[in-house]
Amino acid sequence: MNTEQKKIIAKSFLFIIVFFVSAIFIYYTIFAQFVPTSYSYTVIDVTNKTNVTTNIDSATDLYERIFIVVSGIIGCALGVVSTKIIK
Repeated sequence: MNTEQKKIIAKSFLFIIVFFVSAIFIYYTIFAQFVPTSYSYTVIDVTNKTNVTTNIDSATDLYERIFIVVSGIIGCALGVVSTKIIK
């Protein structure tokens, strides 16, 4: 392996590390703080005149997927920028 190949391998490892670290960081800072993990709503049952409360945990599945994709894109951008700086 020559020096150029070693540089490419080092940059690709750096890209992968920056991608995962930034994706995890962005995911937890954005998703975990601002998006609720579950919510509940109350419905009045007319026949028994009681309140029925329903908890929904899967309401944020779409938001979670969107933030994972956005985190991945931002992680890729940060990886590209970091490899350009190292050049």
